[in-house]
Amino acid sequence: MSLKLIAATFNFIIYLMFFLSVIVVFIYTNISRNLPEYRDIYEKQSSSVTRYFSEDGFVIHEEYEQYRLYINQQDIPEILKKAFISAEDKNFYTHNGIDLIGIFRAVGQNLYNYFFLRDKNRLIGASTITQQLVKNLILDNERTITRKVKEIILANKVENFLSKNEILEIYLNEIYLGRGAYGVAAASERYFNKSLNELDIEDFAFLAALPKAPSNYEPSSNYESIKERRDWVLDRMADNNFITNALAQIIQQYPIEYVEKDNYRKGIILDSFLVDNIKDEAISKLGPNISSKDQLYHHTSINYEATEYLKSSINAYLKKYEDLIDGSKEIGIEVLSVSPITGRKIIDFNYLNKIPHEINLSIDSYNDLLRPLYFAGLLNSNLQLNTKVLARDSSNSAISKIITLRKLFNFNNNFLPKEYFQNANAFVNKYLSLEEFLYKQIIVDDQNEVNMNLDQVLSIFMPVTNIGEVHETHYIDKVNDRRGGVIYRATNSNKKIMNENVAFKIKSLLCSFDNESVSEDRKFFLSRDCSFQSKTKDSTFLMIFSADLIVGILLTGDQFLEEENFLSEFQENIIYPLINIIQEEELKDFLIPANVRLIEINKDTGNMFGLGNRNVLEFF
Repeated sequence: MSLKLIAATFNFIIYLMFFLSVIVVFIYTNISRNLPEYRDIYEKQSSSVTRYFSEDGFVIHEEYEQYRLYINQQDIPEILKKAFISAEDKNFYTHNGIDLIGIFRAVGQNLYNYFFLRDKNRLIGASTITQQLVKNLILDNERTITRKVKEIILANKVENFLSKNEILEIYLNEIYLGRGAYGVAAASERYFNKSLNELDIEDFAFLAALPKAPSNYEPSSNYESIKERRDWVLDRMADNNFITNALAQIIQQYPIEYVEKDNYRKGIILDSFLVDNIKDEAISKLGPNISSKDQLYHHTSINYEATEYLKSSINAYLKKYEDLIDGSKEIGIEVLSVSPITGRKIIDFNYLNKIPHEINLSIDSYNDLLRPLYFAGLLNSNLQLNTKVLARDSSNSAISKIITLRKLFNFNNNFLPKEYFQNANAFVNKYLSLEEFLYKQIIVDDQNEVNMNLDQVLSIFMPVTNIGEVHETHYIDKVNDRRGGVIYRATNSNKKIMNENVAFKIKSLLCSFDNESVSEDRKFFLSRDCSFQSKTKDSTFLMIFSADLIVGILLTGDQFLEEENFLSEFQENIIYPLINIIQEEELKDFLIPANVRLIEINKDTGNMFGLGNRNVLEFF
């Protein structure tokens, strides 16, 4: 070959390389101008599951568009990361987004597997984890050279923007792994009914085997294929020195222990009315625009096991009264348990999921439901529990007798003298109009009537059972974002609206009280058998409480009201065992306020003299 031909060939190659370089630069520059934004890659992540937890740790409700449980990089097991790197991107920690060596190796390996081994299942991909992430979050799945170039450019940029661990975190949370599960944490639940930290090496290898073709590797229908793929991942882990060859060979003998496709553990769905109430509260506290993609964890005050006990017990108990409730639309059983100290709603149960019943009261006339508040008004006007009044029998106004306020409280057939009732009623009107109750929509209308549901009734009694303080009741204790940060926490917005001494004296009316109920140092009044019961024309209200718990029951329906023993049996067989479930510790005692005096009086007359052997303690 002449020198001229050699020179011409050389010049041609130089010019060709020059023009190709120009074309490549032109294409690169042109494509780079129109690249999507990559710096907001975190914001581009898909939505995750928002969960609601009971106070005893159960998932009581969850919502999602894609079943994804976001897990932070520090919580992802290292051996799981190594399994995915072995299966998807051997040189992940050394390349800068594009693995040229890996591309050539993959091409050669695929040709060998296809033509010599005739094994399509062993074909390996050439895209790096970063490229896969860019394709899934930033680009689309269009198969064009332009999109591939964009993928390569963006992969490089993302590598310079995020750390390797950040890239791997997003990837392991975004990737689809079959069974409707996105990300490794969700897949762990769907395939194994376990969290990631409960899995073993063979389980990690199984998860790492899925991305290639999740629908083809469903273990219930293609067990042999997914086991072969899992064993191949174990081999790659051994090749990369993440595990030993001996360990890989041993684990490959293990079967895949998975749960069937539809048998994975699902979140518990509570009654719809309660879920709606909790969600409404979440919106009111966090705002209507809170995004589900933030994977919020709502920690509620609801005790799931106690709720389930109550539900099953009531259903079993009502079988005794099937004749009464058969076909009836008027039957209602509502149970609400609240902490008077914090306002936490521990149980909110509504039999048959009916709309909460409302009690209608006329403030102008005597209402037995408000009896504790009437007497609070009297004590607030400097009367004492041993003050004697002339009370008239409600069934026969000609019959009257002198009786102490303490005894009068327990005689429902006696009305307060008119002048006393007027003072007490004025107190109740003012009390119900306090702004602390406005959030409960306790509104006295122009006809001096008010409608109250069970939640509202317990709220107005909370200061009595507490130390004169009222708390805004709530379901949600706190809300965490996906990284564990607290974005909302319920605060104790307690407000003193009743004199503490008055509240304590009313408690002594509602609890079994005698000399033995007061401790030797006279500092504590034992909180035993504290309850209040009232019947209206269409409902029966019962409240049982201690120093740290209120349980309210509202029964509606004539059938129940006509059954003489129903309420006492219901209380003994269902409510008291329920309280024992909620309260793990011994019931707390009521602390006697420092300026409340204990004076002995005659039990029959209420006098401080002539005690004889009829002396009892009274609070002044």
